[in-house]
Amino acid sequence: MRLSRLVCLAIAILGLSIIGAPLVKSAADWLLRTFPGTSSLFDFDENAGIYDFGRVYRRLLLALTLLVGYFGRSWLGLIPLRKIPFDNRPARQLGSGWALGCLTFAFFLINLLLLGERSIALRVPPDWAWWVGRGLVTGLVVGAIEETIFRGVLLGSLLTAHSKVPAVLISSTLFSVVHFLRASVPVSFGASFDVGLRAFLAHAAPLADPATLSSFVGLTLLGVVLAFAYLWSRSLPFAIGLHAGWVFLGKIDGLLLRERSGIEWLYGHGGILSRPLGWALLLLILPLLRFWLSRPLTTDDTG
Repeated sequence: MRLSRLVCLAIAILGLSIIGAPLVKSAADWLLRTFPGTSSLFDFDENAGIYDFGRVYRRLLLALTLLVGYFGRSWLGLIPLRKIPFDNRPARQLGSGWALGCLTFAFFLINLLLLGERSIALRVPPDWAWWVGRGLVTGLVVGAIEETIFRGVLLGSLLTAHSKVPAVLISSTLFSVVHFLRASVPVSFGASFDVGLRAFLAHAAPLADPATLSSFVGLTLLGVVLAFAYLWSRSLPFAIGLHAGWVFLGKIDGLLLRERSGIEWLYGHGGILSRPLGWALLLLILPLLRFWLSRPLTTDDTG
């Protein structure tokens, strides 16, 4: 896959999202009116009569990405899923990556404790098992989806036309961009022909904010670590496990630590990934990753 064709793909997806958003909004209006039980999916405020179209728009972007990518896969030069390396022991690779993910994320949390930005909770809530189970499922789902798209398909396709460093940087940059496409777009019932443009501008606004630059760098470095986890292990399940371990601890750390505020503490303004300390910790993961993958567990001759 060449960069110019990737740019064309992005333009096509954004253009279709702006054009198709009014129709999608009409469908969302109908769904909310017909099935009131879906109100939580849209963050519907019954008193004000408004809901968050931003949630709908993000799912529209994902659906268009999958559709355009699938039907344009030959022109784009996307590699098929069957060519993504899975190793001969995917479960073991998945578990190895998950263990390393938990270990390295715990290292981040320990640094936050030492800095005084978090403190240890004295009580574990009675519903801790539900939180742990949800964290496990969320981590696996997020890890599988994002690693298949960004490392398996995107990075693998970029490597067919670019050398390793440009391919890693391009895929990691896009990985970072996607995490900032998050905005609330309150709308009321009724036709709105400019809702797609409003949703696009709202989601693009964080990328134009200089204050997000440091967080953008941190998430790009996070993507670089995941890219090398995939390349060095030659196993997508290992990268999925590493990603899943990070998400898992990110979901349950509130059970043991205090002073948490959404995702801001991680890569929001002033979050640990937006500071040189976070960048240094991410770079330290690379030699640890090399050491981890040099163990007999990841070799082909393990019994």
